[in-house]
Amino acid sequence: MAPATSTRFVGLCLAILAPWLAATAPAEVRAASLPEASAQGGSKVTLRQAVDSAWLRSVEAIEASGQVEVARAESQVFQTWFAAPLSLAITQREPFTAVAGGDRETSLGWVVPLWRSAYRQAGEVASAAQVELRQLAESVLRLHLAGQVRSLASSARIADIELNESRRQTANLAQIAADVRRRVDAGDLAAADRMAAEAEWLASQIQLDSVEAVWKARRSAWRLLTGLPGLPESDPAEVSIDPLHDEGLLAKHPEKVLSLARVEWARRSVDLAQLKPAAPPELGLGLRQDQPRNGGESRHSVAVSIRIPIGGEPFLKPGVTGAIAARGTAEAQVARTADRLASELTLARNRLDSEASQLRSAQQRAELLAERARLVEKSFRAGESSLTELLRALALQGESALALARRQEFFNFARLQINQAVGVMP
Repeated sequence: MAPATSTRFVGLCLAILAPWLAATAPAEVRAASLPEASAQGGSKVTLRQAVDSAWLRSVEAIEASGQVEVARAESQVFQTWFAAPLSLAITQREPFTAVAGGDRETSLGWVVPLWRSAYRQAGEVASAAQVELRQLAESVLRLHLAGQVRSLASSARIADIELNESRRQTANLAQIAADVRRRVDAGDLAAADRMAAEAEWLASQIQLDSVEAVWKARRSAWRLLTGLPGLPESDPAEVSIDPLHDEGLLAKHPEKVLSLARVEWARRSVDLAQLKPAAPPELGLGLRQDQPRNGGESRHSVAVSIRIPIGGEPFLKPGVTGAIAARGTAEAQVARTADRLASELTLARNRLDSEASQLRSAQQRAELLAERARLVEKSFRAGESSLTELLRALALQGESALALARRQEFFNFARLQINQAVGVMP
């Protein structure tokens, strides 16, 4: 075995045997050699609270809320009395020549844009469909944000697992290094053992710094996304979806519902575009005064007029054509969305099956290595096994325990992905 490899192996074995070695070290040495670990931060929160907090902080929430308000404001247009603002018309007419009998005319009135009944009804239906569409789009954005929160929470919990293990190993190596120094000074161990122990402790410090950097980065990303210091724990309610009976949930998936609502809105938009007039008909109501120029008595009358636009189809055709094209796109998108959601669900199921298989293997491996370590330790105490064999067995046991903790978190996240795939919010 190469010297560097042997040194690393000895250091790892010493870390595993820390409980036995540390028991013989003085209490003051053990306390002085333990590095202080910073708190891993924050009070516990639920995943639902994390999603709500992230939604309130997101730009998407502000934009989605604004889009809903815009749609509601547009729907109020069709609830007004008139198709456009009223106009005040003032007219003064003078004859070109001051001939006898020439009259001066003055009129004052209102021009009232009128609704066409069919167009107004179509507008009310289309605007209601648009409000519903904007609200569903908001729920889809919220679901996508929930997916980000779920993924980041899982990666942060994995960082917690790795940080805890790295800190434990570094603390054990610090205890071992102090104990080895004491034994070298007493002449019980060689100086090479002290160098190996200190080298492994320094290597663990480097590894701890690297793990802490990853942990801080993920915690920073979590705080930036949610504004919360703590991570949510795995909630049984979050993994209650049975992957064998979730096909029906796809019909209620927010994205599927949104695609159908988009088709409905597109169809209503086509109806609205086809009924839209080139300009609203206008009703004019006013008073007119005729003043004779020869000083006769003025006459008053009521003026009523109506203006109806004719022949505006060429001006409306681009809008109708665009609405029809949007309807075709929305109808095609329904099938594509259904296929994509089904594919995502299949992938989530396959990943869950794979993670379940790996978790079972990791559990069996951890149990076997733990039993093997127990048997080797018993054999070592009876003088039937070497120290090297015992150290190797204990090292494999520690590595398998860490691998099992990671696989458990991967499995939990795969179960959460089933919820995400069928559109279930926390």
